[in-house]
Amino acid sequence: MAATGERATTATDYLVLEQRELKDPVTDEVVVAWVEAGQASGTMRTNVALEVAGEKEGIWRPIPTRNWGEAIRTREHVEKRMKAEVVEPF
Repeated sequence: MAATGERATTATDYLVLEQRELKDPVTDEVVVAWVEAGQASGTMRTNVALEVAGEKEGIWRPIPTRNWGEAIRTREHVEKRMKAEVVEPF
């Protein structure tokens, strides 16, 4: 247990995003986007970003995974069933 005035340090799981410039295939415009670069655990956000970045320069955003829910996609779903039933003869 941590003594009074001390702060407990526990590792947090992070999802690290990298800021990138991507080209929109429809309009050919350049779009700035955050793209998933990796995951890491650590006690400090800067250390986690350095671990994922390695030797690569860029802009990074470590986000604690406990606050980061999975993406949700909606789509139309149509279900069709074939029924079989007994038919009386003529």
